[in-house]
Amino acid sequence: GVTIGGGLDNTVENNIFADCSPALHIDNRWPDFPWTPLKAKLDAVNYSHPPYSNRYPALANYMEKPGKPANNRFERNVVGFTEIHAPLLEPVLYDLPGFDGETTVFKNNTVHYPDKPLQVHGYGEDSTETLTWDSWQAKGYDANSRIKKPVFLNPELDFFALRFKDDPIKEWDFQPLPIHTIGLYKDEFRASWPVAKDARRDGMEPRTFSISAVQP
Repeated sequence: GVTIGGGLDNTVENNIFADCSPALHIDNRWPDFPWTPLKAKLDAVNYSHPPYSNRYPALANYMEKPGKPANNRFERNVVGFTEIHAPLLEPVLYDLPGFDGETTVFKNNTVHYPDKPLQVHGYGEDSTETLTWDSWQAKGYDANSRIKKPVFLNPELDFFALRFKDDPIKEWDFQPLPIHTIGLYKDEFRASWPVAKDARRDGMEPRTFSISAVQP
C-alpha cells in the first residue's frame, strides 16, 4: 500500500487499500546517515527563523531526532481484503519495524479480513513482535477504528469504490475521490477532442462502470 521509508511528518488519510498486505509499512532506515553535513546546510540558511519558520514551522524541530520516522499519521482509511484474493495474502494490516510509537498516530480506520484475525508485524524495538488487532488497540493505537467489511462496487473487475448506499461508512467522514471526473477533459488547448483511440497504448482502452452506486 504505502511505504514510509524512514520519513517523518507524513499523513496517510482517506484512502482505500484493497488486498494490500500490508497496507502500511514504516521503517527506520536512516540512523547511520551522515546528518552533520545536512545540519550544516540547514544552519547556513538559518532554517529555524523567518521566512522558513513562518512557512514551515515544523522544520524548526526537524533536527532534534534526525532520521527517526516520527509524526506520521494513518487515519480515516479503509483497509479491506476480498474473498477473491485474501486466500493468497497474509492478514497483515501494518508492518512497522522501527516506527516511532510515541508520535505515530493511527485512528478512525475501517479494517477487515474475511476469515482470519488481522495482525500488526514488526512492532517493538527488536522489530520481531507480532500483535493481534486487540493487542494493538490495547496499546492505544487505532482509537475509534473498527472491524467492518467494506462493500466494494465491483472487486471482480478491480473496481474498489465503496458502495455507500449499502454501507454507512460515510458516517466515518470518509470522502470518496471523484473518480468519475478524473482524466482527460475538453480544453481549448487540446489538439483534438475527443482523444483519438489510436493514441492509446495497447490494452489501455477504458472500461465503463456505473457510478450511480458510488455516490453518497
